[in-house]
Amino acid sequence: MLVQTRGLVLRQTKYGETSVICSIYTEELGLQSYLVNGIRSSKAKTKANLLRPMSLLQLVVYHREGKNLQRIKEMSHDYLYQQVLFDIRKGAVGLFMIEILNKVLKEESPNAALFDFLHTHFVDLDLQDQPLTFYPLLFMLRLSGHLGFLPHIDQQAHHFFDLEEGLFTTDRPIHPNYIGRPQSDALYDLIRYVRQSDRPPQLDKATRKVLLGDLLRYYELHVEGFKKVNAHAILETVFSA
Repeated sequence: MLVQTRGLVLRQTKYGETSVICSIYTEELGLQSYLVNGIRSSKAKTKANLLRPMSLLQLVVYHREGKNLQRIKEMSHDYLYQQVLFDIRKGAVGLFMIEILNKVLKEESPNAALFDFLHTHFVDLDLQDQPLTFYPLLFMLRLSGHLGFLPHIDQQAHHFFDLEEGLFTTDRPIHPNYIGRPQSDALYDLIRYVRQSDRPPQLDKATRKVLLGDLLRYYELHVEGFKKVNAHAILETVFSA
């Protein structure tokens, strides 16, 4: 069966001398793996960099239910990046986003709302003319909403954030997986911004760094098999320069 779909490339792995296997999150088919023969050959009409992580593509694919590796009939750019591949900060944020997605996207079933969210955020990252200091934090919070565990907030309690339960409390949790003040106050303000599109809070670099680590812990608790994120360290290096 031939299917036309948009796709976001998550991973490319060399296969043999001239081929690659790509993990692509597609709009119509969800997460799929594709074997692309000969694309690394010097004679290939389509070059392998078209399938680099972060690429947004228009695809025509052969799809067979139950098959682990699918095939691509046609592919082209859906959106051609202007800055992400050349701007070190945007590139670092984009690779962080891709690493998070590689750890959380596991379903083959399509999710049009999630795909639109991802497509919008990668294009927005490329076009962004504002500082990127909040971008990784906001991406993780907004993504958690699509994955079903966006933290709950109310107007009464935000002294502590319980990482296991995903909510704020006035009392310190009895387990060690929580955030205390002042980071819980900062997280509360960020979530309110995500939910209500209020003005973004003013957070210093140290607070943003700690919060990013806290959100990674939050994902570890709510996403099965979520492991250490290496791009986290790259982000810290790039944004401290």
